[in-house]
Amino acid sequence: MKPIIKKICSIALPLVVLSFGACDDPPPPPCNSITISDFSHFKTDQTLTNHCAGVDYIIKGSSYYDVTANLKVESGVTIQFEDGTGLAIQETGSINAIGTSAEPITLMGSSENAVGAWLGVIVYSDKTANILDHVTIKGAGSDAFNSNGERGCLVIYADSKIKIDNCTFENSAAYGINSNYTSAQITSLMNNKFNNNNTPMLMRANYVNIVDATNSFSGNTNSYVHMRVGNEIKTTQTWQALSIPYRLTASSGGIFGDQEIGNSGKLTINAGAIIEFEVQTGLHIDDGGALIAVGTPNNKIQFKGEDDRSGIWNGIQFTFTQSPFNEIGYATIEHTGSDKGAIYMWADPVINIHDVSINDVSNCAFYDAPKGANDAANPNLTRTNISYNNVVSQYCKGN
Repeated sequence: MKPIIKKICSIALPLVVLSFGACDDPPPPPCNSITISDFSHFKTDQTLTNHCAGVDYIIKGSSYYDVTANLKVESGVTIQFEDGTGLAIQETGSINAIGTSAEPITLMGSSENAVGAWLGVIVYSDKTANILDHVTIKGAGSDAFNSNGERGCLVIYADSKIKIDNCTFENSAAYGINSNYTSAQITSLMNNKFNNNNTPMLMRANYVNIVDATNSFSGNTNSYVHMRVGNEIKTTQTWQALSIPYRLTASSGGIFGDQEIGNSGKLTINAGAIIEFEVQTGLHIDDGGALIAVGTPNNKIQFKGEDDRSGIWNGIQFTFTQSPFNEIGYATIEHTGSDKGAIYMWADPVINIHDVSINDVSNCAFYDAPKGANDAANPNLTRTNISYNNVVSQYCKGN
């Protein structure tokens, strides 16, 4: 229910105050929800207003509504979606939903606590008007919007653009936010809440740095940021320490500082971050790339498998890179070694590794290639204060 504001009514006169006690502003009218059932409704510019104290609009139908014009949603508006409905913000359209902390906007299913009852919102548009602020989207993710299978409270499609702050995503049968395309642009993602979803969010590695530490996560079935990765870290990026881990999905090969970009691919991982790896994933720092992962003695960075099986992921691979920035410190690396070693080195890369624990490795802690048994060890590797636990071999050479 939306709040009813009460005042104290009084009149001040010379030397006396006449008080009439408490009085109420006229209460909002009983809710006479406006039903939208015409699929052409959002093909012209629309403003949805807060006209009553409960559900302002009910969206009916058996499919999503294409928004091909500018849609504005005012603060305090509640929109209820029938099962199977949703909004698709097409390339010519936009959604501008800006509420306040006192009067948030709510997009919900057929009941307050429904899970996966309606489709949600998908954004195809790259308009700067696309803003969600103090918006709650809940109970969505019932089905895929398209043949690519995207599901979630909010789906951000390729080449789209949106700003998302102070929002709540909850009770999704899939993701709270689903953003699975390298060309999508999330210009801000701060102070959002992800509660009781199947998985809070899916992001691509090239802009996962937009996930600010002010976001909070509670009660999600899969409590991690699901991250799809590949040859795509081509700028300076920072992964912040969140209250939940990042998990790299097995659908792609790793993180690359691509050779063609010189020194411009630099990934910094902040102290306290937890990076989990699915089977046969890993980090790959190529020629021109750099990895900086330095924690503190009391706030270490963790690189680990999605479970505690030894050898579940490929490890951290440095090939050719001569960047002086390559550094791993105050960290743990564990459950790896499926692809030769926890730290794989090709062509004498420059690496400074210190104050690191390497645990439960099914192969070598350090694998130096291409080297024969009599070749000198990597002269560009600095190792200081490394501890080993349940490691097959500390240092190996090979191809």
